[in-house]
Amino acid sequence: MLGDILAWLADHPGTFETAASRHLALSVTALAAAMALALPLALVLVRWHRAAGPAIAAVNVLRTIPSLALLAAILPLLGTGFLPSVIALTLYGLPAILINTHTALREVDPDVRALVHLANVDRELHFSANWGRIEKPLRPYKAVLEGKAP
Repeated sequence: MLGDILAWLADHPGTFETAASRHLALSVTALAAAMALALPLALVLVRWHRAAGPAIAAVNVLRTIPSLALLAAILPLLGTGFLPSVIALTLYGLPAILINTHTALREVDPDVRALVHLANVDRELHFSANWGRIEKPLRPYKAVLEGKAP
């Protein structure tokens, strides 16, 4: 069977390259879209604890929907092709990225947060937006990583 697959690939390299490039473009696009939605939402949810539970529960519902059912639901609205596939894959990527990012940000050691504030590196470790200050505790303090005293 493996020999048949390799023989087909050798006989049809253009078909395989086209399909592989489409698949790669689809996957990268959906991953980028899921990250663009989930990462900022996780940052907001770390600050707004009350909204975190309902938001994560709502996104977690996406895990329960079978992929074929989601594509079938999107089909009448958007038809077939690249865009509906990107939307479906983006929706499937959201729960994992959002939950893991939210957990990682929430679980930063309080001593690390205190070090960030004591080291007076607010400009590097925080940014401001219209909704207020959102902490970005995962950007490491350069001197600590280099082994130098702050």
